[in-house]
Amino acid sequence: MSETAYLREKFTQLEKAKETPQNTVPKIQKVASYLRDREHSKNHYLPRLVSIGPIDHGKRKLELGEKYKLMWTAKYLQRTKQDGPTLYQKIASNIKHLKEQFAEDVIRDFDGDDEKLSWTLFVDGCSLLQILEKANLEDRKEMNLKVDQRVLVCQDVLLLENQLPYEVLKLLSGHQNDDTLVKSMNKFLKSHHLSPVEDKGKTKCNNEEGDIAMDEYGFASVYVNETTLYYYAQGKDLPFHLLDKLHKSVVCGSKHYIATDSHTTYRSIGTESSRD
Repeated sequence: MSETAYLREKFTQLEKAKETPQNTVPKIQKVASYLRDREHSKNHYLPRLVSIGPIDHGKRKLELGEKYKLMWTAKYLQRTKQDGPTLYQKIASNIKHLKEQFAEDVIRDFDGDDEKLSWTLFVDGCSLLQILEKANLEDRKEMNLKVDQRVLVCQDVLLLENQLPYEVLKLLSGHQNDDTLVKSMNKFLKSHHLSPVEDKGKTKCNNEEGDIAMDEYGFASVYVNETTLYYYAQGKDLPFHLLDKLHKSVVCGSKHYIATDSHTTYRSIGTESSRD
């Protein structure tokens, strides 16, 4: 059989498919197409005010959120007494490694522009760190948000497609250890009627195949085989992103992740007004 250029390309792809590793590190990725077709699922992955990360970056309906993120980044730098160009360079210097934590189609729209992607991760990362510490009733002036806007922001940062790798936050946090950043995540979750368990050593939530964090429909959000679990965590069971932190709190150690003194649920935070 004489092979055409088309067939040679296809057989090459077929050979490469055998080499694809079965156990890979987790990646930030888009919601599967079969879930996108479900109208009721959109509230669980489409941001309404603020995009975090590359997936929904630049959408016109989120332009107001872009202005807020610049303000929060400036406030974060001022509050933590860190220098913007220095922090940006931390991201830019590690951008090749950070890109590996995103699925290819997630960063495709950046068309190889590492400078633009680095800036996006820098601004979004600083914004998220500011949100974790200041998106509460006591510090509402720090965020310059109305109550209903604050609810939307707190919903948006827990959406599946609105996540940043933990490593981005670690680079921007200015902390030498992970405890402070994890405590900041816990503080945010608890302040919004979510009750993660305390981090006491390494916890596991295994099924027969590996470690899984599931969404409210029972679909896997983050899958990592135990041998590659959080490859950068140096033996600590750190979250891959903020939503993974919530999932681990739910799946690994707590039957009820909503505070018992409130009837507020995770879904109500995502779709209704809060009790503020």
